[in-house]
Amino acid sequence: MTKWEYLFVTCDHFMHHPWSINGEELRDERASMPVPTFVNDLGDQGWELVSAQFQAELSMRGPTAPPTWKLIFKRPKP
Repeated sequence: MTKWEYLFVTCDHFMHHPWSINGEELRDERASMPVPTFVNDLGDQGWELVSAQFQAELSMRGPTAPPTWKLIFKRPKP
């Protein structure tokens, strides 16, 4: 049976740049990569995008946090 590992990526709401991987803020060259380039690099490493979800936290007074995209990738465990 195949076992999977998962990667959780947060991107800005315009999908310009990735912000974090597995909850850890990106502080290297990946933080300035365009999302299509970043996602293609993950694909080259064997990661497959399995979910993309837009998240916006709203209250009666408007947004409570910047809207983001949550991307989930998976690949077989080595």
